[in-house]
Amino acid sequence: MLFDLPHGAEDPQRETQVIRGILGRRPAGIVLTGGEHTDETVRLIQQSGVPVVETWLSSAPSIDMAVGFSLFDAAYDMTRLVIDKGLRHIGWAGHNLPDSQRYLQRQQGFQRAMEEAGLRADLIHLSAEAEGFAGGRLAIEALLKKERRLQALCCVTDVVAAGALFECARRGWKVPGRFAVAGYGDYQIAAEVPPGLTSVKTNGAGIGQAAGELLVQKIETGQVEDRVRRVPYEIIVRGSV
Repeated sequence: MLFDLPHGAEDPQRETQVIRGILGRRPAGIVLTGGEHTDETVRLIQQSGVPVVETWLSSAPSIDMAVGFSLFDAAYDMTRLVIDKGLRHIGWAGHNLPDSQRYLQRQQGFQRAMEEAGLRADLIHLSAEAEGFAGGRLAIEALLKKERRLQALCCVTDVVAAGALFECARRGWKVPGRFAVAGYGDYQIAAEVPPGLTSVKTNGAGIGQAAGELLVQKIETGQVEDRVRRVPYEIIVRGSV
């Protein structure tokens, strides 16, 4: 019996409750999304001895095994792509979730790329995740007050990036002539919203397959050759940059 638990970062206490119930059913293995758990969750799983794979991680697992890629590197590479287009006044539109490593590491990748290029790395606007598409508009409005020459926006998700494209359309800005936008996630909207959103494509299927392989190997043999597997990401270039 295998269980796949959703991301616990927004409600770690709920994750702990679910873990207690699952362990009572003696599962063969568990897949967790993300690596942010309560100390109680980690203790319960470690005491149970049940094999666990944490997915979408960019670092070593806190419990047992891990599959993922570097969120830092993905955001860094995307920012470098924007810089290499000759743009210099670039902002970051992120989410105001200080406990979320998945968002913080993306922001840090952006900042490192900007710093290495000798560019301003403090053009950052953080909005609530619940703002959705509005996050892109809010970022443009806020960052223009800090830097009137703002030329581009790198975004924490494609939802925020699409919102930025909507705001460009409202302002009559040509994309990418007047403004460039980069997203993250390669959601379905990325290919549909004009002029096409350049985005980081993550390999969810590959992560799931690797997690399954690790679990099966651990269940059958009691050990794995490598506790951490890396699944590559890809930057999909479209018309927005």
